[in-house]
Amino acid sequence: MKSVLGIIGSPRRDGNTHILVSRILEGPTALMKAFLDRLYYFCGGKYQGLLEGKEAALVVVFEEGNPEAADATVEMFRRSFAYLKWSFRCQLIVPGVGAKGDILKKPQVIADAFALGQDLAR
Repeated sequence: MKSVLGIIGSPRRDGNTHILVSRILEGPTALMKAFLDRLYYFCGGKYQGLLEGKEAALVVVFEEGNPEAADATVEMFRRSFAYLKWSFRCQLIVPGVGAKGDILKKPQVIADAFALGQDLAR
């Protein structure tokens, strides 16, 4: 079984993104800014390419009801993953969840997140 790392970019602790990613990974969290800052280490010199070939999954949870509102975020991550030579394996886009805990009202999304986690760990 592979190790899977979850990175949460939402500043709201225990919010919808945290709940969903926790269901995928059962726990790990980090602020997105800190994660992106730390990738700089692998962008040149002797460490360049050290993370090459990894797989990435993207989870975007947001209040706006229009799924297309996430397009810019998804594109930014697609480009970042491509730059790092990571395989963009899948994405889970969940619009319309603003209040803390709203994600729990979407049992199919929770089930999809669990299945995604199982798939990523294979």
